Amino acid sequence: MGWVLGSVFKLTLVIEAIGFVILAARNLMIDPPVQALWHALFHSVSAFCNAGFSLNDDSLMRYQGDPVVNLTISGLVISGGLGFPVMLDIQRNWQGPWAKRWERLCLHSKIMLLGTCALLVFGTSAFLTLEWDGILQEFSLGKKVLVSFFHSMSCRTAGFNTVDLGSLTNASLFISILLMGVAATVISRLMERFRWLAYIGVALIVWIGIEMIWHDVQRLSPMLFGGGSGHAALLPEQPGAPLPEGLRLAAPPPAAAAALPERLG
Repeated sequence: MGWVLGSVFKLTLVIEAIGFVILAARNLMIDPPVQALWHALFHSVSAFCNAGFSLNDDSLMRYQGDPVVNLTISGLVISGGLGFPVMLDIQRNWQGPWAKRWERLCLHSKIMLLGTCALLVFGTSAFLTLEWDGILQEFSLGKKVLVSFFHSMSCRTAGFNTVDLGSLTNASLFISILLMGVAATVISRLMERFRWLAYIGVALIVWIGIEMIWHDVQRLSPMLFGGGSGHAALLPEQPGAPLPEGLRLAAPPPAAAAALPERLG
């Protein structure tokens, strides 16, 4: 048991650290240092835990054509989705020729690896075909493949998105639901066997919820407690003074105003 816990801790630390370094290096090119490092850390942990939470209002749509961010997040999500039993099995059988490595893997690991590859290929191909003349129409071929791959990956285990999900065709949404159903089945079996995974997920959700509430309080505090900004500053100081244009109620159309007494009567 001690070896398992130690190996899980090391794998988690190493994989999330690699993701953090890559994302931080990319973010530092476009964001202030503190924000770049914080976003890199948060998204690395969120991706590996398959939480899918993002600090951006548009999830990861701003990185839609960025292969560094897309492939790093995908690698983290897929690694976390395989589960620690598979990763530990791969670690134990890493030495030797490739054929021997595969033979020594347990059946569960083989099924997970083959199933993951098959679902990624199926989801990417289906999304690419169904949205070729749709949401992917204006993209280059490389960007179409990248967006399709990321959407296929994200549907199975995470919640990130690089496209507007409301603009997808019904067929694409149906395929997405199928992929989510497969992922939910696999994850539920893993959590039934390794219950501590559920506690990690709950802790992550609580942490993210507190962080979101804190940011909302900071953003709304000027409006709630005055300070010359917010909606309170828009109200007139003198009684009877006209309201600003943006706060006035629109008058009903003449026909509706004429019919109102009859309806009330």
